[in-house]
Amino acid sequence: MTIENRRSEERIPSVESVLFNPDTTAWDEVKEAVMDLEKICFSDGGLGEDYLKEYFLNPQNVVVLLKVNDQLVGFTCGGRDHEHDESFYVETTEIHPDWQGNKFITSMITTLEYEAKKRGYKYLTRHAAINNGYAEKIERNYTGRILETYPRSSEEFGEQQFFKIKL
Repeated sequence: MTIENRRSEERIPSVESVLFNPDTTAWDEVKEAVMDLEKICFSDGGLGEDYLKEYFLNPQNVVVLLKVNDQLVGFTCGGRDHEHDESFYVETTEIHPDWQGNKFITSMITTLEYEAKKRGYKYLTRHAAINNGYAEKIERNYTGRILETYPRSSEEFGEQQFFKIKL
């Protein structure tokens, strides 16, 4: 499965966010598209295949796939935050650049938040890159729900902002 450019699509896209279920979908069915996204979204390679495979296959985690016209163009995933009580940590959110800016990410995050609430979490925690503007977008989109925030420097991912958000 490869990612096609949206400009090649003539019709209005069909967008859906679906939970990845390792009991019904094999890692190999999504691996190529997920790894393509890793290469496109992160110049340093991102989290890596072994890490993502383990993350996707762990039933304690939540993985949401973003599909446009049945093609995987993004995903987000998270699990229990071991540092903050009652918190669900968003590990990563990736969307192909050709599909960014269309508010499709909202569909993924809404699905992720719903599942986190269903599992009993009260807070969403995450780190977001500052340099690419993602931290600013989170601040803007979660206004009124952000309970805690502070900067964090990471050798792997650069300057980031931590957020604790009420679900």
